[in-house]
Amino acid sequence: MIHILADRHDGFYTALTIKGHAESAEYGQDLVCAGVSSIAFGLCNALSDLAGLETIQVENNMISIRCEEPDDLVQVILTTGMIQFKTVEVSYSDYIDIQITEV
Repeated sequence: MIHILADRHDGFYTALTIKGHAESAEYGQDLVCAGVSSIAFGLCNALSDLAGLETIQVENNMISIRCEEPDDLVQVILTTGMIQFKTVEVSYSDYIDIQITEV
């Protein structure tokens, strides 16, 4: 299962972690993993290229994004990504779990 963990503070996303595998099909054929990966890497690229966010870590099987001082652009990008992840979750809830924690 893919786990997406998001932290929010005062209505702003401050952290996002994406980890795991959907295992909805054989390796190389898993469309849920491919969809989530595409959203995740597009999100990282937008945060880096458009917002200059440097607190992004991409490791084997995990992406971690931290936002110490959230601004409007970062929030628009993160919110857009979360909407996309939630869209995938609606159709594939057996393979993706999203948890948002108010901190």
